[in-house]
Amino acid sequence: MWITDTLTALLAAADRYDLRKLKRVCESHLCKDISVNSVAQLLALADRFHAAELKVICNRSAAENQAAVKLTNDFFKYLKVRCPVLCSTFRDFEDSG
Repeated sequence: MWITDTLTALLAAADRYDLRKLKRVCESHLCKDISVNSVAQLLALADRFHAAELKVICNRSAAENQAAVKLTNDFFKYLKVRCPVLCSTFRDFEDSG
């Protein structure tokens, strides 16, 4: 877990100081850590720190694992609290099936 925390801190710094190469490295490593349980948190991070690659991979992962993501219940709760703007993106996703 501390690795993810470190990568998150580095991603924040890379975004703040426009360190593009560091940002890509952080995104790449965070993309390897995506799971049904972490996709909401990583998607919120991607949105917050303008991490386009991470956001695309998270969206794809959430869509490909829709049934499992729905079962976690944390996905929508987390997005509603941490990143309400993304909730509208997933409204249809939540209501389907």
